[in-house]
Amino acid sequence: MAKRVTDGSLLTTDERSRIKQIGEPIALLLGRIGFSPDALTLVGFGIVIVAAVQVAVGNWAIAAAVLIAGTLFDGLDGTLARATNRVTPFGAFFDSSLDRAAEAAIYAGVVYRDRKSTRLNSSHIP
Repeated sequence: MAKRVTDGSLLTTDERSRIKQIGEPIALLLGRIGFSPDALTLVGFGIVIVAAVQVAVGNWAIAAAVLIAGTLFDGLDGTLARATNRVTPFGAFFDSSLDRAAEAAIYAGVVYRDRKSTRLNSSHIP
């Protein structure tokens, strides 16, 4: 069995290396365009908000595709920070905080859709 990076890690060292080979050039390109790690965090959050809106209106397939894209994009901020030696405690806190806010937005979209669906279905009951 392949060695895990740390105990309990989902990825092996080889898997992490392959992901880095794909993600780092993309992150560095975005950095050259002018994005900072914190800006990438904000863009990733915005992508998830779009997914949450799609959940709220019931576009499940679009929501899933946008959420997957947002999740993949979410890793680029930390990758850019590490590759450009701009890792900061604030950046880590900012990323983690917006990750939780993004999760809350998805849940809010689900709740909104459920409440809207329940109202629609209950209006047909005599």
